[in-house]
Amino acid sequence: VRGALLVFFGQLVINAVWSIMFFGLQSPFYALILVAMLWSLILLTIYMFYKIEKKAGLILVPYMAWVTVATLLNYFVWVLN
Repeated sequence: VRGALLVFFGQLVINAVWSIMFFGLQSPFYALILVAMLWSLILLTIYMFYKIEKKAGLILVPYMAWVTVATLLNYFVWVLN
């Protein structure tokens, strides 16, 4: 459980830093790197939570879907600028 919580809080920190990088510093390239790390950490969080409690893992699936959309948006902002 401790490892799962550590990964969960890690992805929360990356999420906050992504917002600062993308919106505050207006750096879509570095934000894209962070959101890729975030995507991986969310996937790991879902896996680890699912092993502990299935509902806890499944409840993060919509969050993963939103971050996937945000990743695509971030990518196109970087490419088009």
